[in-house]
Amino acid sequence: MIKVYNNHPKRALSLLETLLTVTIITIAVSVVLPVSKIYIVAQREETLKKNLADIREAIDKFQKKESRYPNSIDELLESRYLRRMETEPFGGKWQYKPHTGEHEWVDFEVTELTGKPYLASNKNKSMKARKYKVKKADVIAAAETVETVETTETGLAPAPWESGADDKDKDKDKDKDKDTSEVGLTDGVTVDGAYEVEIYEEIYDIRTATDYTGINGVPYDQW
Repeated sequence: MIKVYNNHPKRALSLLETLLTVTIITIAVSVVLPVSKIYIVAQREETLKKNLADIREAIDKFQKKESRYPNSIDELLESRYLRRMETEPFGGKWQYKPHTGEHEWVDFEVTELTGKPYLASNKNKSMKARKYKVKKADVIAAAETVETVETTETGLAPAPWESGADDKDKDKDKDKDKDTSEVGLTDGVTVDGAYEVEIYEEIYDIRTATDYTGINGVPYDQW
């Protein structure tokens, strides 16, 4: 039996080869990581664009159909103008603009949902505009003041003995609830003997609160 001996055993990597391998891996990682980060940011930016476009389109459709702007994102979801409210892609807050013109952007008032699964698309939280408590009587008085001004501009109101005066008073009483609903009032509660109602600001526009500059050089809160 002939035995064959291996006179050339496996040689370990030299120090130079090891350093060369580590250098190549480092260069590869330094190239791949920035590219992957840019890709992730670009994907989030596309998501932000789509979210803003969907919400703004829903607001415009609501305004065109209802002749007013919505009082909350919940209202868009409940009336099915908006299918779901996504979380802000960069982990920031959503903000709304209450009216046209120069107004401050305001953070949404976020509360936990109770028994409303169709609003659970944003981490089971409900997004409403900031609310203010006012006395219902004050709102009705303000509405009547506006009506009086309009009557003065268009002409004198009919005297009590003239035809239509009584009917107008009756219609005014019937329209009190309508006047309050047109300014975004919800059902009120009695506090310290005074009947109060909640007024939600109308949502004219929406944006992200994230102010990082995008790939296109424009901060996200200006998109």
